[in-house]
Amino acid sequence: FINKNSLENGLPDASADFVYSKDAWCYMPDKQQIIDQAARIVKPGGKVMFTDWIEGEGLSDPEAQRFLSLMTFPAIPTVEEYAQMLKKAGFEVEIAENSGRYSPAMDSYVHMLKRQAVYDAKKLLGWDEEAYDKLISDFEFMAKLAQEGKIIQGMFVGRKKGKKNVQSEM
Repeated sequence: FINKNSLENGLPDASADFVYSKDAWCYMPDKQQIIDQAARIVKPGGKVMFTDWIEGEGLSDPEAQRFLSLMTFPAIPTVEEYAQMLKKAGFEVEIAENSGRYSPAMDSYVHMLKRQAVYDAKKLLGWDEEAYDKLISDFEFMAKLAQEGKIIQGMFVGRKKGKKNVQSEM
């Protein structure tokens, strides 16, 4: 396990059996670059597995802009766009789908902010009731997008083309 900048990790080419990420690449400005980096370090036959918050169906431009401004994501690709990036980097796409987990997670976040983490949220916001109300409104907006399938959690598994690892054949 290493904890480094994903784009400057110092790992040698073809040195990892797999790369795993959970809901983090949405913050990367150049998603193809991070996938290419994963392809560089994964051995032939190795896998890249990740989830990410992505665009679902029916997201309007104003909704997308509001969501992006709240999350500071540079962009939100679709399932197909991420699948194409994996293919471009030399992966065979094994899974590219909606995990179905984003909407329940957003519902939990809203519940926590309204009931369990009220004190902490308000303290972090300097006891500013208006800021707290905006926070709740923003999370309710994101939860609504999730409930409508406009923002989803994509789940992806790609296997790097080439000779398979001996261990994976056992």
